[in-house]
Amino acid sequence: MTKFIILFNIFIKLFNLAKVSMRTDETVETQTADKIVKEIEEKKENFEDLLQDLNRET
Repeated sequence: MTKFIILFNIFIKLFNLAKVSMRTDETVETQTADKIVKEIEEKKENFEDLLQDLNRET
């Protein structure tokens, strides 16, 4: 069951990362590129942490 929860969290993180990359031009214009890059890096770190948790469980 724990593996399912971790995999589900990984799926959500990937979905959120995809949402960041699919933003419209209008949204990008209101945000600086630095903010978007920072947000992607934070999501990447969270994803890597979840992968490490999954590896510990197996």
